[in-house]
Amino acid sequence: MDWDAVQAIGVIVTLAFLGYQMRLQSQALKGDSKLREFELYQSLLNQHTELLKMADQDPALNLIWEPLDPERKRELDAAQASRDWGAWSIMTPDEQRGYRYIRYAIELFEQAHKVNQYGMLDKEIWRKWVSWMEIWPRTRYFTYMWQDNARKFMPSFVDAYWDLVRESGEMDRRARIDRAHLTDPLHDDDVLDNSSMAEQDVPEQTAELVAPESPAVEAVRPERQES
Repeated sequence: MDWDAVQAIGVIVTLAFLGYQMRLQSQALKGDSKLREFELYQSLLNQHTELLKMADQDPALNLIWEPLDPERKRELDAAQASRDWGAWSIMTPDEQRGYRYIRYAIELFEQAHKVNQYGMLDKEIWRKWVSWMEIWPRTRYFTYMWQDNARKFMPSFVDAYWDLVRESGEMDRRARIDRAHLTDPLHDDDVLDNSSMAEQDVPEQTAELVAPESPAVEAVRPERQES
């Protein structure tokens, strides 16, 4: 056999082998990426589960979902307006635990937001995270926590947060419409008619909290340099 032909065959075989190795490496990297994506999701989910367990173990934390007594709200508002961390400084231990609990939740959403920015969360999973964001601004101490801590969050998260809350509220509204009628798959008939509920809009309280002119937003809106 001609030596040049032997060399040509050797080159072809080598290239084919290298191509095969590259495909294997590419598949391995994709597998590693999916594994890493799952691990990150599992870590976030575990943290969210722990957040829920905290409220189960400390019933006082569940009070954050109830409106503040008007007189107590006036006291906290006055303290907050008087100095940094003003509301925190006059909170009772139970109130401070509720404040911290809200911060834990927002810190967790910040982590999920960053992981999503890296492209490491499936679109459907990210939508699930967004769907949880809408309820937290309604909690008792959210405004105080946000005013005190928002500058300590990542700027990209602060910039995006209120848009995510709006998106979450809109997702909730659409879900109520889409699920206006629950159907029994075994009997193909309506089990529950939620049509009247589906016509309701996002609660006014949420709309007020996420409005661009909201004091909670203005207090932490990042200053932008003129270009």
